[in-house]
Amino acid sequence: MISSYIKLSLRLLLRNPFFTFINVTGLSVGFAAFFVLWQYSQRELTSDQQWKNSERIYRFGLNLKWTDDKINWREDTFGSNDAAFTNQVAGDYAEIESFTRILTQKNFHMDSYTRDHGSEVSLSSDPTNPMATFIEEHIVYADPNLFSFFSIPMLKGDANTCLNEAGSVVLSEEMAKKYFGDSEQIGKLITLNNKIPLLVSGVFAGLPRNSHLNFNIVISARRIDNTMRVHQQFGYAPNCYLKLKENTDAQKLANRINTELKDEIKQVAFGNWIFGNGFNLPPADFRHIILRLPPGFSPGKRSNASHHSKIFSTYNHHHGLDQLRKP
Repeated sequence: MISSYIKLSLRLLLRNPFFTFINVTGLSVGFAAFFVLWQYSQRELTSDQQWKNSERIYRFGLNLKWTDDKINWREDTFGSNDAAFTNQVAGDYAEIESFTRILTQKNFHMDSYTRDHGSEVSLSSDPTNPMATFIEEHIVYADPNLFSFFSIPMLKGDANTCLNEAGSVVLSEEMAKKYFGDSEQIGKLITLNNKIPLLVSGVFAGLPRNSHLNFNIVISARRIDNTMRVHQQFGYAPNCYLKLKENTDAQKLANRINTELKDEIKQVAFGNWIFGNGFNLPPADFRHIILRLPPGFSPGKRSNASHHSKIFSTYNHHHGLDQLRKP
């Protein structure tokens, strides 16, 4: 019976070869597209969900609305925040279990947090050898708890202590091999811009592609602790993350912060900025936000998700904000 059906099907296919070719090609393309999009969507839908307690990790951002001429208003949402203010908020609100801050390389600036170098950075395992010097683009300064906060897997070193020292640096597996080959990397010196020595204290596994985190070299923020403790120009602010205690209502917490720290928030947003003549700031249009990222969002990097559920409203944009959403 089955063989008869197969023979009949083959005869029908051979009877109209042109239409058979079109149908088979269309079916093949459809299946191929399905499998590709399925894998892509699965990766995007699990973005940043691999981190421990991801459902309690939020990015601490800022909404701004202002005008230079009292007529045309501009509004922006930022995924960064003032380092000192984040430290203050984390200490003042019991709902916050811990926090961490990541200063990305594009925000290295000699008038802000990194006073002895800008965003153009080179590293060398041997300053006397030009062949051992490389320009890097994915360096960050981060708080000592970065690796334990996100539970980033360590290949060498202790996630809880590897960034405790001011001059310590942690390399990705790829960077460790790039600078030191197969030799032991822990305890080796690496020089930043041929003048700043850093001691390798750990090696971490490469970051997954379905994450907004994008760095391969991490320098301890304790090296710039003096500037992290005071308010700096907001334009060069770090990405700040809060880990809330279990069963915390993030919306209520955000409302409390905005109400109780209104004057401090205004200072954080505009204290050191000059916006021209006639600058005005309407009441309640500057506010801190605690953001939840839908899976797949990655600022300036891997994905194109645009719908963001924000504590204060829901809107569409393609800006640099992120949180690790509940599954």
